[in-house]
Amino acid sequence: MNKEGKRLAEIVKDTHKRLRKRYKQGEDEIQLWKDHTLHENELQKYASAMHELATTHWQANQQMNTSRVSWVYSAIKQYFYEGELQRITEKEERKMKHLNLEADYHDNTFRYKNPSKIRVLDVGSCYNPFSVYSDLEVTAIDLCPAMESVMQCDFLTLQVNTRTKHDFLGNGTDNLTPSDKLDVPQEKILAGPGSEQDFLINDTEKCRNLEENAKIHTKCTEKGIVLGENPESPHSRVFVSELEGSSFDVVIFCLLLEYIPSPNQRFQCCRKAYNLLKPNGILCIITPDSKHQNANVHIYKLWKITLAYLGFSRVKYEKKTHFHGMVFRKGLCKKAWQLDAEKEIQAIKKTHIKSKYESIDYEKVSTNVYIPQDFQEFS
Repeated sequence: MNKEGKRLAEIVKDTHKRLRKRYKQGEDEIQLWKDHTLHENELQKYASAMHELATTHWQANQQMNTSRVSWVYSAIKQYFYEGELQRITEKEERKMKHLNLEADYHDNTFRYKNPSKIRVLDVGSCYNPFSVYSDLEVTAIDLCPAMESVMQCDFLTLQVNTRTKHDFLGNGTDNLTPSDKLDVPQEKILAGPGSEQDFLINDTEKCRNLEENAKIHTKCTEKGIVLGENPESPHSRVFVSELEGSSFDVVIFCLLLEYIPSPNQRFQCCRKAYNLLKPNGILCIITPDSKHQNANVHIYKLWKITLAYLGFSRVKYEKKTHFHGMVFRKGLCKKAWQLDAEKEIQAIKKTHIKSKYESIDYEKVSTNVYIPQDFQEFS
């Protein structure tokens, strides 16, 4: 990488390091993150650096950039179109039978059905790299988007709507049209903008006016997307405040978790991904690491355990020269994977742990996602 590329990389790494340092020095993680999101100039500087790195400097090096995107896309195709979904589902069903457990979901379409078009949520997207694949329906979100095709969203404060259609319409709220008389189908309903609360829109003209007045780049046909307005931000005031639960086939965290300052906030991101995924959906994680495969193996073993407590099973793992690629599947029976997690954490407690990991509280692994950088000394 040339001198300019290294300068841009330092902007990205210094931002991550500064947030982790403030957290380690005792700042409240919620207030710390809120303060960070209000510094518009810092956010734009970071977004610009990441965008230029990815599209100019990393692009020339296939191993550092394109392989991350192509690795995820290849994993998605392998899972949905090359038999992995059915093979893994059948394996889980045998596991449930052995444990005398029942599936949490009884809709058989979740078991083997391959979507005609895969619905993807790309979190921390920056410049929407997965939009080049025609078989993916991508919703790209980022704290500070570098491209107009990416919608502004703070994933940590994003709400996941788990309400049913009946609940969404207000359970008797007088000012909403009954579902059978809606001018806009339920999946096209948006909310926004409002500084204190969102409101439902059930009229095509209102949707059109919202788009024009707020200059948003999402369409009113986006399924389950709720828009709000941020009165504290002078730029990109309209943001995604809510997404529909169990509505995505894939959630992507490409270089996301390293940005998040605390282990519990990273866990919250993973839990949110779980709630956004359909049963049998997958979470694809790319995390940077140029060291040899076993250098941080303990940390990624803990990831497998932590996500199993949520109900994920790891179905793919690969170490490339500059990153680890992992795929976690939202299982059909959460209890089965939680039992595995409990066995594995008990086994780890009985083994010798490197001294640099002494600060890990293994009683809290079920709600914390650690990264190797958590154990680096700050200068």
